[in-house]
Amino acid sequence: MKDNHKLLLAFVISAVWVGTAGIYNYINGYSTIAGINIFPLLAWTAGLYIFTKWAPHFDKKPIYVFLVWWISILFIEYVGYHLLGIQLTGGRAGILGTDLLHVPVFAQYYYMLTGPIFYYLTK
Repeated sequence: MKDNHKLLLAFVISAVWVGTAGIYNYINGYSTIAGINIFPLLAWTAGLYIFTKWAPHFDKKPIYVFLVWWISILFIEYVGYHLLGIQLTGGRAGILGTDLLHVPVFAQYYYMLTGPIFYYLTK
C-alpha cells in the first residue's frame, strides 16, 4: 500500500475510533471538531502511520511486532500520563493493575492490538 494511502487509512480509522469510543475527555481539555477530540485523533493517526515505517525492522516473527507495539504504547502512555500530565477524566484503574492505560477494558484491547493489526493489513 502506498504511503499516502496508509496515512489516509490511519486517519479514517483514528477518526472513527476517537469519534465513537466515548472515552476522550481530558482533565486539561483539548479542542474538538465535530465532537472529535483533535489530540487523540492526531496521536493515533501519527502512531499508526509511524508504526508502519518502524515495524518492518522487527518483522522476523509476528510476536516481535506485537512486543514492540506494546512496549511503545506503554512507554508513550507513561510519558503522557506521568510526565506531561495528559489524563482522561473518570479516574479508571490501569491495565493489569499498573498505572498505565487508564481506559475501559474494551479500549485497552484496542490499544494493544490496533498497531500490529494495522501494520499487517497495510503491509
